[in-house]
This record gives sequence, C-alpha cells and structure tokens, in this order.
Amino acid sequence: MDDLLRQAYERRERLRRELAALDVFIANSESIASGPSPDTRANYEFRLEPPSASRGRAVRTPNLNKLYEAAEQTILQAGKPLSRSELLKRLEQQGFSFPGTDKVKVFGTNLWRSRRFISLKGFGYWPETHPLPAAYGNAEPRASMLKANE
Repeated sequence: MDDLLRQAYERRERLRRELAALDVFIANSESIASGPSPDTRANYEFRLEPPSASRGRAVRTPNLNKLYEAAEQTILQAGKPLSRSELLKRLEQQGFSFPGTDKVKVFGTNLWRSRRFISLKGFGYWPETHPLPAAYGNAEPRASMLKANE
C-alpha cells in the first residue's frame, strides 16, 4: 500500500508541473493573440513562470516606471484624460501585458498608487505634473487617501 501511495504522490506532482506549464503556455498564447504580432510590438512582460496565485494585487514588474512613462505619454498624445480601460487598451497595443483576472482594476490600482496621475470624475486619468487642458478645468478630481497620508 505504501508503494501505491508513493506512486500517487509522484503522479500528482507530475500533473501539477504539467498544469503549471500549460498555464504559462495559455497565458503567453493569449498575450500574443490579443494584439499585433510579437514582431511589431515591444513585449515588456512575457512571463516564463506560472501566473501568480495572488490575483488582484498590484502589478509587480521591474518595468513599472516604463509603464507609467508610457501611460503618461499615451494620455498626453490623446490630449485628454483617458479612462483606465481606454488607457489599458492603448498600452496593450504598445506591448504591455497585465496579470490578473480583472486587469482593468489591477491597472487602475497601480495608477492610483503611483501618485503620478490624478483621476477626474467622469473623464479618467491625467498626469499630475502636466497642466490640465482648459476643457477639463472644471472636472472634479477624485479624493485620494494616499495623498492625505504622505
């Protein structure tokens, strides 16, 4: 009976490793299929390890500053505040990848925590260090508890 149990444990471990490899393959395939071919875009986060078990947490990447810089440039090029979903869509077209089951929420959380952007009710995000276009001068900024705790 001990030999049968040992074999069951070994088989379970092999299946776990195979499942992890399949998760990586699927995540990478979805990332490639969701936008232009990999040859035409930069890919800043092509994961080689299984997706994290901790879903819903902020993006953890060494390229977070590149993400913020690209977000700022994307908003400035649009010439208007962008919603987090519109901004995320445009950044994905540039090759950025976002983990999690609710990537719009994860992305918004990262923008909020960065303190580099203001969120304008009904309009979206704008880089804090740039003057707001006159058309949005009366837009109401969302209050942030992060600012109060500095």
